[in-house]
Amino acid sequence: MFNALLGVCILYAAGFDDGVPPVSRLRTVTGVVEREHSVRHAIDFKLRGQAREYRYASKSGAMAQVEHALAPGGAPVTLLFDPADPGGPLFAEKTFYPVYAVSVTGVSVRSHAQVREAWAGDNRVGLFLGVVFLVFAAVLAFVPVRR
Repeated sequence: MFNALLGVCILYAAGFDDGVPPVSRLRTVTGVVEREHSVRHAIDFKLRGQAREYRYASKSGAMAQVEHALAPGGAPVTLLFDPADPGGPLFAEKTFYPVYAVSVTGVSVRSHAQVREAWAGDNRVGLFLGVVFLVFAAVLAFVPVRR
């Protein structure tokens, strides 16, 4: 029963929300990166003279190129971010705004469409795992166990 419930939950989470908001909901900001810190699954950074801190998630893809583009003191970067959806680590005071596109001096490093596709690919893995759990639950439910 647990496997079936887990499979349904995974299918629901992976199938109904790609996690990337439409461009119409996003805002643009431009500035020079003041500081950047790479963590295991993201790049956290701040733009000079701004209070907001931003996070580019690894599931958005092209981490090496984006990290290079976000070098502190480099050329101005333009970001697409969601001002309505700040987040951060549990039990931490920091708040980060998720970034869904990065460009440097007008040249795209990672577009909104590329980020959306990367997230969709990640969700396809979730759909596959959800189906695997459901099949496993069906096998456990209908195949007699020998003792």
